[in-house]
Amino acid sequence: MSISKTVVKLAAAALVVAGGVGTVWAASGVTENCVAGAGNNCKQATNGLTTSYEVIKLWNIEVTPGNAKDDGLFLATAADVTATDVGGTATKNGNLGIVSVETNSTGWDVKFTTANGGRLAKGTKTPHMEDQFDIGCMCINQVQNGWDYGNKDYLKYRTSIPTDAVLSVGIGLYDKVNGTTYVLKGLATGAATAAYSAALVDPADIITSRTTNADGTPAGSIRSVSLYEALNNDGSGTGGVALGGATATGTTLRGALKIGGVAVSAGGTNGFGPTDTPLKNGSNTVIPTDNKEHFFINVGFPKLSGGATGDPLGGNEEGTYEETFTFTLVANF
Repeated sequence: MSISKTVVKLAAAALVVAGGVGTVWAASGVTENCVAGAGNNCKQATNGLTTSYEVIKLWNIEVTPGNAKDDGLFLATAADVTATDVGGTATKNGNLGIVSVETNSTGWDVKFTTANGGRLAKGTKTPHMEDQFDIGCMCINQVQNGWDYGNKDYLKYRTSIPTDAVLSVGIGLYDKVNGTTYVLKGLATGAATAAYSAALVDPADIITSRTTNADGTPAGSIRSVSLYEALNNDGSGTGGVALGGATATGTTLRGALKIGGVAVSAGGTNGFGPTDTPLKNGSNTVIPTDNKEHFFINVGFPKLSGGATGDPLGGNEEGTYEETFTFTLVANF
């Protein structure tokens, strides 16, 4: 007796169905994962897409020296004078220098201290050294940051009783348009239609900004001068003069001017805003700028008493008298 073996081949997904002839095709849907097991021909390949947003905290401060000395100072003239013409007093705007800030902080200020409280001093001069971290060597190095004076003599007014000559300090505002030209802030946008006075820092604030005493020792009490406070001064305080001042008609330009998109107005407490605020004129046309805010700093000696002419200084020993201003950007994020 012989037994015949019949080989049934299942091709693809065809099945022999009892009781009839035909094929049934397997479902073609794709499950989330391949099913493990012998004979499994499922294959997987995985890739992905990523989105990101990088937060960069930007806080840069630069100074452009004006090299104010000798006749470059405002002698017997208020340091708040400003002008829009090329030449004349306009060339003296920023005679101490220009402080430029670029930041995306929503609450920032620039503060400064002085070595001698606004006085120009002559005396024993030695480098002032401070510790600074050097990322190159991952170590602390001593670096020079200004000068220290011992046994200082201050520049004085010519009076029967010698009186220290304290600098008058004016804070002005510039926009830098088209990458080259400084324009009194507000003029390019039409927010200001004429030149206006810079803001005078209260003389009492200048005196208390000193970092060293007359004998060269560190001052016991130092109060940095805030540009934000100086520009927001409403003029009612002793010695303080508001930005723009009061014109003959009693109006002020203060509220129309913005620093970092924040209007300069009395009573503000939150500081300035991001400096990349687009600068637009009255017709809403964007004016090309460098995305920075520029403060020009005027310094000079006011007349000790009335009169428009005459040198208020005198009776001083021969030599060079100096004062150093140190500006610091404080930015909150």
